Amino acid sequence: MLTDSEKSAVHSLLSRFNSIPEGETVVANLLRSLEGGIVAKPLAEIVLKAWCDLVRDADTVNQANGHGTISAESALRLTESELMSTIRPSPLWTAIRTGPANPFTLAPTGTGPLSNLKSLATVMQHLLGIHDLPDPHSGAPIPISHHNTTAMRKRQADRIHKALSALKTRPLATGARIHHRRWFWVTTSRSLRNVLSGCLNNQAAAKAVDMLGLVHFSRKQATQSPTERYVIEVKLPDSFGPECVKPSFVFADHNPRFVAWTDSVVRTDSHWGRAADLAIYYNQVRLEHGCKEMVKATPNDIVHTDILDFIVLGYLDVNRWGLGDVAEGTEVFADRLRHGRSKADMVDSVVSFLG
Repeated sequence: MLTDSEKSAVHSLLSRFNSIPEGETVVANLLRSLEGGIVAKPLAEIVLKAWCDLVRDADTVNQANGHGTISAESALRLTESELMSTIRPSPLWTAIRTGPANPFTLAPTGTGPLSNLKSLATVMQHLLGIHDLPDPHSGAPIPISHHNTTAMRKRQADRIHKALSALKTRPLATGARIHHRRWFWVTTSRSLRNVLSGCLNNQAAAKAVDMLGLVHFSRKQATQSPTERYVIEVKLPDSFGPECVKPSFVFADHNPRFVAWTDSVVRTDSHWGRAADLAIYYNQVRLEHGCKEMVKATPNDIVHTDILDFIVLGYLDVNRWGLGDVAEGTEVFADRLRHGRSKADMVDSVVSFLG
């Protein structure tokens, strides 16, 4: 239960978020998560109070330096994903994991291998600990370049796949990590294969990114190297990272690709969610479901036996984010989440819901 002063702070913070499109999505998804029973009230209170404290402290520092309060964009960077992903140890993470509202549970068993998508650059750097990908025949580095034709990209992808296959059993890099954050998104390998069936040429990379909502592959794509634009499926055993959490963790922050699940789907399938299929979303402005996925707690240690396979899905040449840093259609997405209600009403409803 929030005190009156805490309610006032939450109201002020959410009103500040509502002043920018990405913040509108946070507020709308927050209320949807609470009303749909996706996020428990005690967990919501832990996160909201932490947000308010962080923003208050940042405002104080900024004002002491002769400036005003921090911007809404800066405030959004202090939301739970940013805080819990980058600060170690994280007081917020500890409060969530040790409290009665801890959303992490044991993952469903018998699902078969799991798949996590990464860029080739990430696989090379953080899993294999290498800078150049050696040709399995000559040992010389494979020249990885931007290629414009489908045939050239396919030949290059085949070379990359063979090189990765030859490196599957090598010891992983010291401090190898499946993800730099405290959790990562996965789907069953079977589910991913079903989604990608029928894809031609280089469609699989874009389809996988769309159906799993992995925005980090295509944001600011113009400056990405070729290794950052090759999409790699990393297969993991179903026992990998046994703890999971149902999606919308905790409120999906300001990522519009993770807010397309319907409440009924979440209620009936509590461990799993679905990303948005952006190919449908952008064409028809509809909230369509994508591939099933879940959030896994990132383990502290990874060994080579954790990696079952590396599969090259293709080269990502479609920028789903548009020219700027904010996803195209974010305002539309937030408006759909509000279901015709005003921005101010969403803030009032959140505070009222928490009582």
